[in-house]
Amino acid sequence: MPSSLAELQTVAVVLWMGVGFTHRPGRWFRWKLFANATFSIVTLTGTKNGRTEPVNPYTELSPGSLLLPPPYSRQSSATTYTPAATTGSTATDASSPPEASSGSRCATAVWLFDAVTSGFQYPTDPSRLQMFRIAFGAVLTFRFAAAFTSGGWNRFAPDQVQAAFARRRHGDTRARVLFAVYRPMLVLRALAAPALALGLAPRLTLPIVLAGATTEFAYLRSPSAVRYIILTGTCLLLAGDLGHGLTLTHAPSHANTWAQFLLVLVTTDIYLNSAWHKIRSSQFRSGLYLAQFIHTYAQVKNDLRHRRQFAIPRLVQKHLGNLTSRDIRAWRALSVTVIAVELALPIGLLLAQTRPYAEAAGIAMHAAFSCLKPIQLVTFSGLVTASYLAFAP
Repeated sequence: MPSSLAELQTVAVVLWMGVGFTHRPGRWFRWKLFANATFSIVTLTGTKNGRTEPVNPYTELSPGSLLLPPPYSRQSSATTYTPAATTGSTATDASSPPEASSGSRCATAVWLFDAVTSGFQYPTDPSRLQMFRIAFGAVLTFRFAAAFTSGGWNRFAPDQVQAAFARRRHGDTRARVLFAVYRPMLVLRALAAPALALGLAPRLTLPIVLAGATTEFAYLRSPSAVRYIILTGTCLLLAGDLGHGLTLTHAPSHANTWAQFLLVLVTTDIYLNSAWHKIRSSQFRSGLYLAQFIHTYAQVKNDLRHRRQFAIPRLVQKHLGNLTSRDIRAWRALSVTVIAVELALPIGLLLAQTRPYAEAAGIAMHAAFSCLKPIQLVTFSGLVTASYLAFAP
């Protein structure tokens, strides 16, 4: 691709990312990750054969979820979770290529600027994107395999509530198309992802993997992980040298420079935009979001159909899940730490001197958040931490 065209498209992406810091419509680069939510603990009863008996509203939740979703609305972009109808409910609410010849240790920190000023002809190590391709395929292999083990194969069976949700959201005609392509796509993408990781025809398997991930937009209500899959997968599509098999190419080349630059840009935007929304959320800054999340899980975990897909330690539930003022102060300190880490990570990852510490901090943070929703966050956390490979030229 001509360098001038690549530069223009990069500017367009940066401007698009800027929308995520405003109130303008658009969600592709708006990352409200754990910024705010309304948590409700629901006790529901129903009448059957003249007798009143308890009803468990959490049995129909998707794996790794404890939040009841609101009715679908195309206009709604807020992260608010409120049950549609409850009886007797109680709620807790709140809204390197080779080293630089000059020997400068700061060379790796400015490679992004050199890449732009050279029209993305700056030589980088192709193995960086090739290793990310391997990680990308491995993480999605896990995600696609998990769909079979957590009831995904029967998601749209006639007796499943997800089928009714799909008809209400898309209409009967589009829902029938979704039902027809869903299972074949599950199988196709599950075969393509490991092939991509192994480097078998990556130019063919990568579009199949992305198409398989895109289908999840049709039934997931908060598909942040899917958006990141599509964005990072597009970066791989733009790479000139994805490699073949598990062999890595280390000879400096500009074949992957633009794609690597965009991958760094996407991950940087995630951290800065996520920190921005957390700073603007009094619920997160105060520690109330995390305190309420842990408290809600501790109260409803026995009603969850997929409770084993959470990994919140019992000590945390016992000592920090009671919504006391002491608990909230502890979660406030952790919340402020998370914001500081998210703001510091992009710079820390670019500087060679601080990169190992930034990588350790980022991995630790993502591992901790993955305890909250492992089945949902393993993809997102795995790909974000794998993208750290792109921060060194």
